[in-house]
Amino acid sequence: MRRRARGFSLVELMVALGLSTIVASGVLMLTRSQLTAYELNDSVVRAQQNARAGLEFVETQLRRACGGISQGAVTVNLPGVAPYQTSCVRYFNAATPSAGSFTSSTGTGGDAIEVLYATPNANASYANVNAIVGWATTTPSVVVSDMSGFAVGDTVVVTNFRYAEVFQIATINGGVAPATGVGSIVFASLTAPPLAPAGGPPTTTLYTPAAGDSMLKASSIALYYVAGTGLQTGQLVLDPDGMLGTSHTDAQPLVDGVADFQLAFGLDWQAAAPANGTQNNGLITENPAAGRAAGDDEWVGNASGETLPLVPVGGWNQTPATAPMLLQIRSTIVVRTMNSYSNAVPPVGPYENGAALATATSSGRYPRYRTMRSIVAPRAWNLSE
Repeated sequence: MRRRARGFSLVELMVALGLSTIVASGVLMLTRSQLTAYELNDSVVRAQQNARAGLEFVETQLRRACGGISQGAVTVNLPGVAPYQTSCVRYFNAATPSAGSFTSSTGTGGDAIEVLYATPNANASYANVNAIVGWATTTPSVVVSDMSGFAVGDTVVVTNFRYAEVFQIATINGGVAPATGVGSIVFASLTAPPLAPAGGPPTTTLYTPAAGDSMLKASSIALYYVAGTGLQTGQLVLDPDGMLGTSHTDAQPLVDGVADFQLAFGLDWQAAAPANGTQNNGLITENPAAGRAAGDDEWVGNASGETLPLVPVGGWNQTPATAPMLLQIRSTIVVRTMNSYSNAVPPVGPYENGAALATATSSGRYPRYRTMRSIVAPRAWNLSE
């Protein structure tokens, strides 16, 4: 006698199908959450690596600030521009690009910095100045011990390693008598004779280049954050000719996905004793309280509206005590992920100026933010006497 094979009933099939749907939905939800978490972590890591690489470059440039110009004062003598005295570091609070430089405001927007420093020429060397010719004219020149490594069009620094003059090379001539040097370098014609930069305390002696000084290549860069609209919006930007240029049209993106860029400068001095520290004690004190008044600690730039002195002198004993001694530059960069994710608005800050990037708590789709900070002690400020 044959037995009839028994299958599954319709109810059993429906129950099995329902259970498998629940299991499959759970697996899909788990997979989706894992993919979202992976994407989020990858996006955050990319933003952090991007910021870290940019900050390493910023550190390198800021560490070179004022190299060969340890007392800060420099006169720029370039063709087509009236000679002017400036500082080897220029800081702009809540900066707005203006011509080849910037203007400051009292807001909490992104900052900008311009640095100038002397650097060895193509042969990793510098030339000794044997004589100065026609200094009081609009076509000054120098007799140097070594012309190799310099070329027409180069911007150079003539310096005693405390103060400096910047020029552009117009012509390079050989055949000068060996008794006075191996060659002469004529600088580009000026609109007026060079100015002599004045130092800050403890001396206000005017600097005039003389035999025994040195000539090196001049380098300058500018770093600033671009807000608003345009192709470079949300980027930390590098201008390769800095304060020596006449526009920012040659500026290049350095870090993208940037939400803000802030700077602060540590000085071991204040015009009056700061509220939470002591003057001239080798330490840089800071008052992090929100809403505090500008100038009540030894950091410049961590409160809205603060500016650096015209000539940032540093590295020597302060006599008299009115001499600011710059020791450190602090740069803070806030980066964001390029994608948005569901969450409450994340608070970021305060990081400088007592400002926070976002403080709301409403839910929606927002980027993730990360803040990175670096403190640099420029060599020229900390090794000079």
